[in-house]
Amino acid sequence: MAEYLVDNVFAAFARNPLFDFANAKLKDDNKAFLVYLNGIARNELTNIYRDQKKKQEGKWSDGLERIVTEIPPLPKNATIEDQVKYEVLQELPFTHRVVYLTYMSYENMGCYLPRKLQKALREYLGISQPTVRVYKKEVLDRFELALKGFKFIKEE
Repeated sequence: MAEYLVDNVFAAFARNPLFDFANAKLKDDNKAFLVYLNGIARNELTNIYRDQKKKQEGKWSDGLERIVTEIPPLPKNATIEDQVKYEVLQELPFTHRVVYLTYMSYENMGCYLPRKLQKALREYLGISQPTVRVYKKEVLDRFELALKGFKFIKEE
């Protein structure tokens, strides 16, 4: 965490190097520069705290989220339930699959989908947000139905 803070401080200074020795209140240039960097560090530490709080509340995004269109390969040690879900995913219409895969890719990280990604998803599929929610629920319902059917067959 300390290294991350130091990297952020110097990155912030590099983006906006406004320190001027002529305006420094301290006579020693080294101390004056350290006081200046300390102010940047305080701001960066506040930013880190806010990011951590957003992550805990599920409101954090790094801007790298993308629409997921491909089903990831099934791991070799997948459970029977995972295999059933995988089969259901392959049979879903493309729109349902994309909605489910995109949401599950980022909701598993404990965060909601960023609004920018929600908008991109709606535009990509040409549907409204209520339709997105319906598709997601339909996929979850299909999973539940398939798993109930699997458990019923397994019990016989």
